[in-house]
Amino acid sequence: MSETNNGLKSIKAIIFDLDGVIIDSEPLHVNTEKRLFSEYGITVESEDWIRFKGLTPRAVFEFVRSKYNLEEDLDIFLEKKHRYLAEAYEGTLSLFPDFLPFVRRFRNGFVFALTTSTRRPLTDWVLSKFRLKDIFQVVVTADDVVHGKPHPEPYTKTIQHLKLRSSECVVIEDSINGVISAKAAGAKCIAVTTSFEKHELPEADVFADRLEDITEEMLQSLKGTGSTGK
Repeated sequence: MSETNNGLKSIKAIIFDLDGVIIDSEPLHVNTEKRLFSEYGITVESEDWIRFKGLTPRAVFEFVRSKYNLEEDLDIFLEKKHRYLAEAYEGTLSLFPDFLPFVRRFRNGFVFALTTSTRRPLTDWVLSKFRLKDIFQVVVTADDVVHGKPHPEPYTKTIQHLKLRSSECVVIEDSINGVISAKAAGAKCIAVTTSFEKHELPEADVFADRLEDITEEMLQSLKGTGSTGK
């Protein structure tokens, strides 16, 4: 891998989260989960909704099963969540308006990848619906990992597939769990404040209100001397 004249490696890849970064879907997740939990007579406490952002459906299930004594088969729960969310997506899902302009600004200088806690079938549906499949060199979903965010595995796996050093990758995230995952994988992280306030994302390296506020200077300011692994 090449390095800059001062010995610092330049940023080569931008890794996106999906929900809350590319698609305006977080309210749809909340509404879907409320619909699902109500079937079991469960009212989730307000502070727990924060925990769910960035988690895989399996992790949400395990949390609710433990705290709220959910009695349901995992596969049935996941099938319902997938079906209800797909219905919501078909109705009102939209891209954030600054995503495609962001891609056009940076696609000649960076490789793009996607790392999401959404499962593979729904991720593929979203990429197909909005014609995004050709944008990403690597796509890692909830079905591709054993441990979801905030564990580092999702971003570690993405970086390995890109065949880059973690110091050559910048992650764009919106959730607490996602930022923790990216940083634990050794990547730099830009937090967009679409889902959380700046003070709630203290581990992020840089903050932006939205994608359109991210500049190349901001990206390259994150270059570092990280290792070939994590």
